[in-house]
Amino acid sequence: MRGKRTTRRLIVALVAMMTMGVLSGTALAAGQADKQAVADEVRALADTDSRRANWMMQTAAHLIERGLSDAHWEDAATPANRATFRADALAIRLLNMAGRRADGMAAELNPLKAALASIDRDLATDRLDAAIATNGSERRIARATRLIDRGDELADNGRYGRAIRAYMRAWQTATRGMGDGEPTVTTQNVNPAVSLTADYSPDGVTWHAADTPGAVTWNDSAIDFRFVVTNTGGVDLTEVTLTDTVYGDEIAMECAVPNLAPGESYTCTLPGETLTAGDYVSTATVTATGGGATVSDSNSIYLEVRGGADG
Repeated sequence: MRGKRTTRRLIVALVAMMTMGVLSGTALAAGQADKQAVADEVRALADTDSRRANWMMQTAAHLIERGLSDAHWEDAATPANRATFRADALAIRLLNMAGRRADGMAAELNPLKAALASIDRDLATDRLDAAIATNGSERRIARATRLIDRGDELADNGRYGRAIRAYMRAWQTATRGMGDGEPTVTTQNVNPAVSLTADYSPDGVTWHAADTPGAVTWNDSAIDFRFVVTNTGGVDLTEVTLTDTVYGDEIAMECAVPNLAPGESYTCTLPGETLTAGDYVSTATVTATGGGATVSDSNSIYLEVRGGADG
């Protein structure tokens, strides 16, 4: 038998490549190269005292390479059919038999069988990701996910041939579940924006919308005002300032608006403003800074204040 020390170094290097993430879900061109590396190492190990075991390992290496032929790959990223998985599963079967015929060979071959199963898992996972990205069939996506999980269980138990067949079914199911839509892209709102709502209440209980002209109250009633400032953008707001034509500068002191995170609101209620008879338009304005820009919003309350006794 060839020197096992060199062989073990090659196997450890290959497994280390997998652990470091060379075989990522979309790097299938690298997956082809790694399958070839497995085939080369299997062929290098075919130098035992058992001629039968040697033949089995050489045949297994040939099967792995046959699964990489142009006939079974559409391009560098997509296997065209299930033949590559079937070739790998048959290669695993031969390696299992070779490991039983040659003393100590099973331990040498196990990391290579695990590597082959891991590469095929990446093929299935890549196709599953594509089905998800194209808004594919939820039922088939769920089934493909379960099949990959099943393959993982089998691989963890050393059943690499059966694991590869589970990955093959997952790849086929995900392929059938591919959608026609474009990949879903989620964008984040990073623009600053602020909104302001204003209400009034003649009794402190019932609140009326701010933008309804012709609201009636009485000059012997105290009127409460309520302001709600909301960060409706995607960045934090700072230097938030609230002003109002009725309260003047007083509102800035009474309603000290804090910095607001996206989606956060601040409510300020000012009670007991008594107005003389007349028509009023109370216009409140909020300004703030966010993302290097200044934003603002305004809202008005229309009031008709009548003289005389209430009702």
